[in-house]
Amino acid sequence: MFERARAAACLPQPLHLVMQKIAKKLRDLTGTAPAVVLVKKAGRVPTTVGVYAICDATKHRTLTDQTEHWADEDAMRRTIGDGAALFVYAGSDGALPFEVRIVDSNDLSLSTREYKNLHASAPRAVLELASGRLRIAAPTNVSAGEVLELDVEPGSYAVAMYSIDDGNKCIVIATRALHAEPRYTPPKEAKRLGQSEPGLLDLQA
Repeated sequence: MFERARAAACLPQPLHLVMQKIAKKLRDLTGTAPAVVLVKKAGRVPTTVGVYAICDATKHRTLTDQTEHWADEDAMRRTIGDGAALFVYAGSDGALPFEVRIVDSNDLSLSTREYKNLHASAPRAVLELASGRLRIAAPTNVSAGEVLELDVEPGSYAVAMYSIDDGNKCIVIATRALHAEPRYTPPKEAKRLGQSEPGLLDLQA
């Protein structure tokens, strides 16, 4: 059904996005309430290494002290598979606006307006937040003013990441993973344009 819907739409989009859009359309048609944003926070985050990490605040020191956790894509995949951190690859230095949303359901969709401005997306991945302090920052030594942090309930989270407005804004949507979620596995097929791997949002895709 989802493949037929994607073909009818004539859009070379990843299947997970098509599924989310169909789910949103069904909610609109049936009057089902969308996911409720429990808490959100936004801010600009700088990097000098072209990479951003999304992790538990207590795990950030591990990334800064041991660059082998994010030195290349294979290292990032191992870190993602451990649930220790997720990554955004910007490809250049600078600062990006981030927005983090914690929602109350398994629906990690964007709004209709945001989908119209979608640049890239990364399918959901598991992130462990044992301390209940989600942090977005460069995986290097940073000052307090160079991070975006949000207090959440400690536990495992399913996280989807999006880039909109031609890669000029990143949106991170997460929900508490009440059931076991599959860990990261490498993709079996080549990435489509604008598609990133689970837990690794590539703004250069």
